Formats: sequence, structure tokens, C-alpha cells
Amino acid sequence: MAWIVPDGGTLTQNMAWPPYEAPLKNVVPYGAWTINGLNNSGYPYSELMIGIPKLRLKVVDQNPYICVYDIETQRDGFNNNGLAILCPSECTVHEVLNGEYYVRMRHPMDADEKWKFLLERNYLKVLDQIFTIMKVDIDYDNHMVDVYAEHVFYQLADAWIYPVDGGKIAGTTGSEVLQDILIKADYRFESGQYYFQFESFSDIKTIGPPFSKPLSDGFTPVEAILGSGGLCEATGGELLRDNFYFSVCKPMEDSITDAFDLRVGNNLHGIKRIVDTSTMCTHFTAYDNYGSAFAVSWSGPLVRQFPHNVVRSQSFSFPDFDWNALVRECYAYFGAHCQPIISYTFDIEDGRGNPTFDNIENMYRYQVGDTGQIFDRRLADTPITLKITETEKDGITGKCKKLIVGNRRSFTRSGGQPAQIVGETETTVSRFWIHDKNGVGLVDKNGRYLYQNVGGV
Repeated sequence: MAWIVPDGGTLTQNMAWPPYEAPLKNVVPYGAWTINGLNNSGYPYSELMIGIPKLRLKVVDQNPYICVYDIETQRDGFNNNGLAILCPSECTVHEVLNGEYYVRMRHPMDADEKWKFLLERNYLKVLDQIFTIMKVDIDYDNHMVDVYAEHVFYQLADAWIYPVDGGKIAGTTGSEVLQDILIKADYRFESGQYYFQFESFSDIKTIGPPFSKPLSDGFTPVEAILGSGGLCEATGGELLRDNFYFSVCKPMEDSITDAFDLRVGNNLHGIKRIVDTSTMCTHFTAYDNYGSAFAVSWSGPLVRQFPHNVVRSQSFSFPDFDWNALVRECYAYFGAHCQPIISYTFDIEDGRGNPTFDNIENMYRYQVGDTGQIFDRRLADTPITLKITETEKDGITGKCKKLIVGNRRSFTRSGGQPAQIVGETETTVSRFWIHDKNGVGLVDKNGRYLYQNVGGV
């Protein structure tokens, strides 16, 4: 028997059996001799033999690589390892509900020169999400590169929605509003340039009164979604960002309840509670550019909370007179500021990947928008159900290092005014500027507006 390599062929030998054209189609009987690298140390065996040593292989999950991609990479170009697989010394992914979503990474100036790919507007893929590099800080003395990158969703902020007299972003459902925003987004596209197309969705079926954001001033699509008076603020929707797809839903799309159970002495190592009253108000009046006003306040005194009202007002501009829009803006502002901000910060130990928890299925997950239970007698005698509004994760291991529950608004002293939703507040002032049959606002001889009082809601 001799081993040969025929012309244009592969290594073989003249006594070898020809390979099978197809695998075995029938069940092999127990009495048949078989070779399997995992059984009997790779030697022939039959299933009728007793005490055959077998190897037990355990699958080890591979953490997603952290990769860098060129500035010209298009949507379908992120399904590979890009320019290089990075080896950062530190990488943190920070996500806030309806807020920022970014990566901070520190990478050594390595001998393979991967660090040279860390250029502004190149892309990072961290935990399977795409981020745009916005800032690069090179420290030549310590041979380190610090990178700040924003989630690719924020490339929508590169576009501009131009001001148009009488124009507005509008829609009767969440999906209609998002479509209108994307349609009006102007990139001033030129030949040779490229921008990402985003898909959007919303499960908000009706918005009453219909949503509208005037185009009196220009703004970015991100501001139209997340900014003051934007879709999320006006509807209470929660933004999901997943690469080139985003949605505004109530609650957040893909969020789950009972996602975690944090207990002191198990995985809850540190806790900090913050109560902030610096931005709150208890009586708010909204004015429009047509002389009308609408105000809301708490229905009862907050003696146990505050010795007196915290009074604020703000003017809103609309292209046309719209009483419903004024009422909506008033309630939206009051709902966002009518109580103190309370948030809880937890330093946690994510048990995923720890051999101690190998036999536990459905290990806790810590995702923004998820809700779960926290048990700590320093807070309450019974578990508290809260929503995650901010997370900090290790981009290298994928483990959650810190989570914040809040920033929610609520009263804290017992015996005080309980937290109420905006729809339960009482209208204390409601005036309507009187117009004639031609729609012209009326004034008295001294030039003062003539108002008609409207009953509370």
C-alpha cells in the first residue's frame, strides 16, 4: 500500500475504498462496528459493548466580537468581522430609556496596528449593535486610544427637517408620525454619498387629539422623536433601537416583565436612591401665540410635600389656533414635571457565565425597558416592581455592571399627596380668547384680550 498524489488530485492511496456518494440511509444495528471520535477513544466499537468510555462536550458560548468597519460600509456589510477584530482593554455600553445610547472604549496601540482603524465616522460592532465613532482621543505617552461612539440610530440626527410656514409633523397613529418624520428628513444627498435607510414601527393606534409638531423652527428627526414635544414625550411611548430598525411602543417593543429578581446578598451589592425636586412644579400654565391659556395643578394642597406651590409657565407656538394642541402640551409638560424625580442605582453581579449558575435556566436579563422585582428591606417589606431605564454593560463580556431604575417621578413622604397620572389632575385655569365670526381675536378699548372662562376638565 502506497500513498500517492495523482496529477491534479488529492492525497490518497491505492488500496483505499472509494468514498460513499451519500451518507447511510438506514439505522445502523447495535451489532455493527462503528468508529466515532467521541466513543471508545476513537477506536472501533459496537453498541453491544459494555462500559465504552465517552467524551462529554459542552458548548461554550462565544461572546460577540468587537469589530471595526470602514466609513463606506453599507447596511448589508456588517455581517462579517470588518477591518479587524479589536482587543480593547475596556469597553462600556451605556443605554438610557428614550435617551443616550453610546460606547466608550479604550484600546491599546497594538503591534498589529488595529488601533489605526479607529477613525472618526468609522463603525464599531459591540454586542451585535452598530455604533458610529464620533470622537477619538489618542494618548501617545500611554499608548492608548479612547473612543466614543453613538448608536447608529443617531445618524438620523445628521438629517434636517426644514422650517415651513404652516407646515408640521402630523399623524393620527404612531406609525403615521414616524413615516412623516422619515419622509421629511432631508440629507441634501449628493452623488457618491450614502446614508442608511431605517425601518420604523409603532403600536400606538390612536393619538387624540392628533399629534402635530409645527415646523416653525427646523429640527432633526431625532428631536421630532425624542425631543421636547416629540412623539415619545407626547404619547408616553418608549423607543427601541436595534441597528437600522427602531420603534416607539407602549411598553417598549420586546421588553418583558419578570425579567429579573434582585435580592440583597445574592446579586445586589450596592444601592443608591436619588430624590430631585429641582425641576418640578405643582402649578403650570401653558400659553399659545393666539392669546389663550390653559393651566393645571394638583387638586389638593401638598402640605406634607411642599409648604407652597411651585409655579411655572411656558409659551407654545402653533401655526393655526388649536385648543386641543394647547391642552395636550400643557398636560405633557405637567406630567413630566409635576412630581420629584426618584431613581435607584444598583451595582449588580450578572450571574451569566458563572459556573455556579450553570443549571439555572432563563438567567436574569437586564435590558432597558424590562421590568422585574427588587427585594430590599431598606426600601420596603415586600418586593417592588420597577422598570429599568438605564444600563451599563461590559462590551467585552456582555455582562451588566450597573442598572438604574427611574428616573421616575413620585412623592416620597407618607401621608402626602399620592402620585397621580396627569389625566387625574384638576384644571384650575382655563380661558379662551374670544374671536368674532371671521376668526379675529377681540380686545377691549384698552387693548386687553377678551376671554371666556371655560369649565374645568
